[in-house]
Formats: sequence, C-alpha cells, structure tokens
Amino acid sequence: MLAQVIAMRQAGDRLVDICAAMNAAKIPTPGGGPRWWPSHVSRLLYTRAAQRILPKQTEAGESQRR
Repeated sequence: MLAQVIAMRQAGDRLVDICAAMNAAKIPTPGGGPRWWPSHVSRLLYTRAAQRILPKQTEAGESQRR
C-alpha cells in the first residue's frame, strides 16, 4: 500500500486522486478505516517508512535519466 501511494504521488497524482483510487480498490486505510481522505495520504507520506523509500526512488530515477 505504501509503495503504491508513493508511486502515485511521484507520478504526479493529487492527494484526492490517490484517495479515489484507494477507495475504489477498497483498500483500508493504515488505521483500518474503510475510507481514505487526503489527510491519510499526507500523513502516510511523512512516515519514517515512506521517507526511507522516497530518497531511494528519487536517486534511482535520477541515475536513470543520466
């Protein structure tokens, strides 16, 4: 779930678009709730786990562009 949210955000999807996709796929929120809101996505992107993934994906993307 985290990797999917990060990939969507890095692809340029807005928080509301990510929420819509997660709700359509019936993926529960990190807290187990049935409905995603932009605040869920925002908080998820600032977790330690997300911050560990984000720099790695950014570095990989930059090395591929060179």
